[in-house]
Amino acid sequence: HLHGMWSMLDTGAGRWNPVKHVISVAPGTTVYMETEVDAPGQWAFHCHLAYHAGSGMFRKVIVEGGPLDSSSASGARVGG
Repeated sequence: HLHGMWSMLDTGAGRWNPVKHVISVAPGTTVYMETEVDAPGQWAFHCHLAYHAGSGMFRKVIVEGGPLDSSSASGARVGG
């Protein structure tokens, strides 16, 4: 769950699911999602299970600058 931004889940079939705030990931699987990083600030990125969050599945995503235009470089980075 990435706070402050919406994500689109790649279904692998050439279609995209609707935008979501929470995307479930089953154990031992990989999920691909696309996120438009357009909200400057510090945002939580975490699992909703308290044990998982306490075991390291909780990070801070820092978005610098304002909305990006086509000539800008991405301003996102992941921190702990």
